[in-house]
Amino acid sequence: MSTHMPILCVGSPHGNDQVGWLVGHLLRDRGMELVHVIRSVDQLMTLLSSDCRSIIVDACQSGAPVGTIFRFEWPDPRIAAARGLSSHAIDVPYALRMAEVLGKLPRKVILFAIEVESSHPAQEVERTVIAAAHKLADQIEEEIASNGESLQCMNDL
Repeated sequence: MSTHMPILCVGSPHGNDQVGWLVGHLLRDRGMELVHVIRSVDQLMTLLSSDCRSIIVDACQSGAPVGTIFRFEWPDPRIAAARGLSSHAIDVPYALRMAEVLGKLPRKVILFAIEVESSHPAQEVERTVIAAAHKLADQIEEEIASNGESLQCMNDL
């Protein structure tokens, strides 16, 4: 499936924090274009463009049941409550606020997050989290297909 809307999947090799990468790989395997699997949230700054609409996928810890899928549109005050698992000082909400200040905030940002309990380096991704990643990949594919051309980016990143 062809889309010109960047899908930015944030993750790390640390246990359940791989879920963003897993979703990204699932979408790539389905033929989705412009799927970026990135390690650090600060990489978002090089991939965000004010001319586009973007999807961001990340893990979060909000206290909801493991595997819960959240969908937010930026800005949404609930995003801060569903905090990410960045192993760096910068998390997704901070990066989006910075993009706004720098004039790089996309016209529309949809943030998907999957609830995880922990992200220990030696831990395997939990089955519940893997199942949620598959469900989210389906959801993203359906949302893009249902919105068609209206989600396309004005420039090709």
